[in-house]
Amino acid sequence: MSVRAGDVQPSAAGTYYATTWASVANRTCASTSCSSRGTLSANTTYVINCWVYGQTVTAEGYTNNVWLQVRWTDWSVGYSSAIYFKGDKYANLPLSAQC
Repeated sequence: MSVRAGDVQPSAAGTYYATTWASVANRTCASTSCSSRGTLSANTTYVINCWVYGQTVTAEGYTNNVWLQVRWTDWSVGYSSAIYFKGDKYANLPLSAQC
């Protein structure tokens, strides 16, 4: 598994990894109405703190209200719809990883 250097802080205990399958906006909250922090690249693995329920999103033939809290190198966080991550509706994070 490779984490793109400069995008995320290396994982510590209690964090998870998830890989995008398409490019996705990273936002200041779990809603498309929140400001964008930037774009996560396709086919890249990111450090994830946890998941939250947020705005329901329909895209790419899927509907989901799960968003992942992505950790950046400065330890700030942003949120991206789990639709754009590989795996199940929680991007294969355990249910216990809810924020």
